[in-house]
Amino acid sequence: MPKTELNTNLNMNQFIELVERYGIKPSDLGITSNYLYKIRKGERKPSSELYNRLVELIRKIEGKFEGDTPSMVDRPGFEPGTSRMPTEVDMTVPMRVISDGHMTSHMTSHIAIPNAQQSLNGNLVNLIPTIESLINQTWLSWMKMRYSSRGHAIYMYTTAKKYLIHILKNPPLLKTLSSRRAKAVLEAIASLRDYARLNGIELNIDTKFLRKFLPPARIEEITESILEYELSEGKTKDIVSQAVEQVQEVMKHDTMFKIPVLIAFFTGLRSTEIKHMLDRWNSLRKIEIIDGVVLVELNYDRVKKKAYITLMPKRLVELINDWVKENKLSVNWKDHVRHRLGVRLGLFRKSFQAITTTYLDKAERELLLGHLKSIQVKHYIKHIKSIAQRYLEAYKNYLHILDSLNPN
Repeated sequence: MPKTELNTNLNMNQFIELVERYGIKPSDLGITSNYLYKIRKGERKPSSELYNRLVELIRKIEGKFEGDTPSMVDRPGFEPGTSRMPTEVDMTVPMRVISDGHMTSHMTSHIAIPNAQQSLNGNLVNLIPTIESLINQTWLSWMKMRYSSRGHAIYMYTTAKKYLIHILKNPPLLKTLSSRRAKAVLEAIASLRDYARLNGIELNIDTKFLRKFLPPARIEEITESILEYELSEGKTKDIVSQAVEQVQEVMKHDTMFKIPVLIAFFTGLRSTEIKHMLDRWNSLRKIEIIDGVVLVELNYDRVKKKAYITLMPKRLVELINDWVKENKLSVNWKDHVRHRLGVRLGLFRKSFQAITTTYLDKAERELLLGHLKSIQVKHYIKHIKSIAQRYLEAYKNYLHILDSLNPN
């Protein structure tokens, strides 16, 4: 791999180009993904210290490809280092080093497959020509219809296109991916298997064997995703404040998504549950449990996601009655909200938890969020008036959003 001429007088575009070319993660640079996003948008300028850190990481990566890594393996404790065995799975080269969206030849030749696994993944290699012919735009279009999130379908398609063939040739490469990306590879296989079956092709891919190589979720990946919601402009901003700001911003637009966004804020329901409710609104049973709060009987059942009931302010019910006369949500409506208005509905589910946490106990919140089993629902539904009273108390400071709304 040719050495890259590096200097610290890079502009922001060059900085981002090097980060993407070498597959460097924000955590490698000591920053959050949110900060890197702001650099990409031009809202932040990388410091000289950040440039130096990038240069150092690139030199380490290039050094690995040129054989600069030591020939001895360090062992913990008192056991001395030993030379690498030819059949050892060498994970020193990170899989995220990508060139033009594909693994480099250095990577695929550097990682050896243990002899005991040769026969196990031999059948996988035989499937590669068939799989290559199936990974196309027609499969992507089919996935967009299969999944409620177009973004998720696109993510799985790009993941399969970049990594799946290399994984089938050498399954231990899964360990070098992030936890989320590795799981997406397996989910893409399941989708591709169903798509192939529709076309009269059977793909016998042993996903149980591949699961042995799944990497554990790294703690920093989890904490980064949480902090990305919590930190903004270098100061702490809680999730509820962010949610209220986003709702108020949507209310300024002349858009049909005002009411669905308000439903997400006041109920914490998922996008699919909101569509289910609005599509059947006129036939759903609605009961005013206490003055100002209405119970809507959803009976939404989708494998593990079951939303039996939800509570919402009476004023919101009146707004929905007008909205359903002229509007209808598409399957991918949450993607439209994200792309057109910059609003992520997942934030409202988190804010619902934060708003109600001091008023409802965990099981009561899970009842409204669709997490409880039917036997538990039967128990808590007996106390629904008390739950409704405390729900109203929790949301009383936010009802003014509904009072000031001019429905369009």
